[in-house]
Amino acid sequence: MKRSPTYWQKAKRILSKRDPILKRIIKKYKKGALSTRNNPFFSLCRTIVGQQISTKAADSIWRKFEKKCKKNIA
Repeated sequence: MKRSPTYWQKAKRILSKRDPILKRIIKKYKKGALSTRNNPFFSLCRTIVGQQISTKAADSIWRKFEKKCKKNIA
């Protein structure tokens, strides 16, 4: 099993304090962690985009989103 990211425990504590629904979910599903290839923010955004629409549309939107973000970060 992969090791959880270094920020995982802290993130769970913060989310549990701020949101009672997430607190119950976090308590119920103790195992596992989100994984990321690089940047946690981009991984989360990619997941959200992918869950909302078809794969083809998500890929198109993701490319545009990533391009805008990299342009604004540079």
